[in-house]
Amino acid sequence: MSSLHCGNKIWVLIVIVLSINCLLSVSAATFGCTTGQSDDYRNVALQINRQYRTLLAQGKAPNKCGQLPTAKNYYEINWDCGLETSAKVQADNCAMAYSSTPGVGEILFMASAASAKDAVKNGYMKLVNTPVTNGADPDTYSNPNNDWNRIVNYRALYVGCASTLCSGMYKTVCHYDKPAYSNQNLYERGDNCVTDADCTTIIESTCKNGLCIAPPKPDETINTQCPLNPSMNDYARDQLVKWHNYYRALVIKGNEPAAGGRKAPKGKNMYKIKYSCTIEQNAQNYANNCPYPTHSAPGTRTGWGENMAYMSGGTIGENMGKSVGLYYSELLTPGMADLVTNVVSFPGDMGAGHYTQVVWGKTYEIGCGGKLCGTYWHLVCQYNVAGNYNGTTVYEVPITGGNGGCTTDADCTTQAADTCSVSDGLCNRA
Repeated sequence: MSSLHCGNKIWVLIVIVLSINCLLSVSAATFGCTTGQSDDYRNVALQINRQYRTLLAQGKAPNKCGQLPTAKNYYEINWDCGLETSAKVQADNCAMAYSSTPGVGEILFMASAASAKDAVKNGYMKLVNTPVTNGADPDTYSNPNNDWNRIVNYRALYVGCASTLCSGMYKTVCHYDKPAYSNQNLYERGDNCVTDADCTTIIESTCKNGLCIAPPKPDETINTQCPLNPSMNDYARDQLVKWHNYYRALVIKGNEPAAGGRKAPKGKNMYKIKYSCTIEQNAQNYANNCPYPTHSAPGTRTGWGENMAYMSGGTIGENMGKSVGLYYSELLTPGMADLVTNVVSFPGDMGAGHYTQVVWGKTYEIGCGGKLCGTYWHLVCQYNVAGNYNGTTVYEVPITGGNGGCTTDADCTTQAADTCSVSDGLCNRA
């Protein structure tokens, strides 16, 4: 234990010490990796990452003065054999120099140790305590904290490590699936999760001990839904449908924050989104041109609406899911002018045009395509029916009070045979 003077206060800092016996008792996981590292080694590295993230999320990780701020939407880390393999290649060269492995966050350290397991344990415990010496701010990438930035980076969900004995010292390298950049925050300040509903970065996440738990890593090689298009995969399609319906179900309840401290109005007769391979192929044909930011000519999409995004890094599935959140965020910034009658008015509402298409009540199916052009994904989604008709209601607003959304089939009146999806308040189009 040590004490430091911070302004007029004396903060007592307890440097993190993690018991190796405790770490080994947490899990008996079998990882299935083939680099020659032991599962005990992997378990130690993984559990240090997990326990430190838990402390950080709960506001118990020490900083130079007090503790680091609590973290919102902060996720548990998992092990990845592919990252372990790339880390092993870098560790085996025995040079004390960072690699140029694209798309990963890399930490490395070299030290004497009795075993590879001790090397990774001791190295990590030293790195997670660097804020005690240097101070840290989750809003700012700090060069003095170097590898610590990559350890706490909230974008990273997977890690893989390897240690190699080099002239009597172990060189340890760990690769994370997402790099940390100097112009990005390390995590979002806010209350750690308490319920599953607090975890909104990845759909179908759960909460445990203040950390969000992502569902199992998807297999983006599966392409059975629309097999004629090899550029997309079933995970990407699933993300698109789930995120569109997630936001549509939220907004129709009337509790979503909007620009100017307002709320989105309650709604009714909003359709639940389905996926269309026909629309996807049309969207993919346009995405193949690397077109962002130019929209396709209306005549080439037979009256369908269109949203586009431009994103770097990641997979097409990850980015398709994230793009829906970007579109939806326009409800808050810059927002719509009229949230009483919910009528869209152009050109004033152009800045919210992606949002209004996502929640356009009469839209019932989508199809999307994407292409990696250089280092950027060009993503195109098309919607049937099209939204964003000037002077038209985005979605119907109930005349009377009560809950937004449907509760029985009788609440869905756009077509005679429409039914209600009671769990989310959206209507199924007949």
